Amino acid sequence: MYDQETPLEVRKAGAAMEFGKAVKEFGLNQSPTFVEATKRMKDMDHGPNHSEGDPLEHSQLYVAELNSYIDEHAKDFTPEETRLLRLGGTLHDIGKAGTQKYDVVSGKQNKVVDATPDQIAEAQSLKLKLLSEVSGKSVDEIKALSGGKQKDLATQFEAELQPKLASMSKEFPALAANFRGHDKKSAEMGKDIVKESGVELSPEETKLLGYLLANHMDLLDWADLVEADLNDPKKVQGPMKIFETLFVEGEKGSRAINEKKIKMLLALTFADNASTYHKSESDGDREKAFARIVKVAEAFRAKTEPVLEKEAQDKKVNDILVAAFQDQGSLATYLAKEKGLAGKLIGEAANKVKEFVRANLGKDTESLLEEVRQFAQGL
Repeated sequence: MYDQETPLEVRKAGAAMEFGKAVKEFGLNQSPTFVEATKRMKDMDHGPNHSEGDPLEHSQLYVAELNSYIDEHAKDFTPEETRLLRLGGTLHDIGKAGTQKYDVVSGKQNKVVDATPDQIAEAQSLKLKLLSEVSGKSVDEIKALSGGKQKDLATQFEAELQPKLASMSKEFPALAANFRGHDKKSAEMGKDIVKESGVELSPEETKLLGYLLANHMDLLDWADLVEADLNDPKKVQGPMKIFETLFVEGEKGSRAINEKKIKMLLALTFADNASTYHKSESDGDREKAFARIVKVAEAFRAKTEPVLEKEAQDKKVNDILVAAFQDQGSLATYLAKEKGLAGKLIGEAANKVKEFVRANLGKDTESLLEEVRQFAQGL
């Protein structure tokens, strides 16, 4: 747990042993897909955001950090959840074997690289020149394309373009390796590896493993949010949507937060955060970053729970109204035909009936149905 004293190389030696135990435990060395992927990951350029080592070394550190987190929080996980986390941790970055790309540094990467505007412009010009060479189009023709079309062209000639960019990366500081989409690739490859290794998983565990692998990076950016941001609707809109997508399940009116997924994804987030070494960043910095992620998750839970409670209450109100006025077709129909209301008056009367129901939801259904009808008659 954020060992601030043991040298990195010593940590890496111990982590390699823990990773090896996990590989043996799950029989992953019986999977050709896993064996080939880990061979490719060894000594691979891991990009500027990983000064700890290549993707395989990072994966080894990740497993060691995950084990320490599970030990620290043993009471929070069932044996089945612990087993699935260990398997997911071992496979979390396996997709990096097939997703390495070289490109001009992203804004996030450049926080580490610190390339100058001129260096970024040089890298962009080099990419255009190389893309021109492999595609047969002139630089001016490529520049005239929209951003999306340029990206499509680079993808079309990726097999020819990538080796050229890789060979120039050491000469151009603003060219760097990235692994965009490796999380989804890990989930895809994980299915094959589990099958080839003969790992026994229930259908529910198989689905959950895919979810964990595909989304293992999704909480990391929450570390960039400070306390003041949590009260800024614009800054939390995107992260809150991620929380809802990842953790809120069910139909509207009966939706609930999946606490199991939160605790398991936080465990993997801890391992990723603790095993990713940025230049000039300390163990203490990483520890504080994870604490912010946990705080954001707690804040989003607190913001989401009242919304779900209101949805459930609104559904109960609607169900009562449907049952109370089913013979008339609907509350609106009743108010129009029986009470002679129209237009805005129907809406105003309906809101009064809804608030009456909301205030009396604690009563038994049969009594409440009769009281609702009486209340509507008295409007």
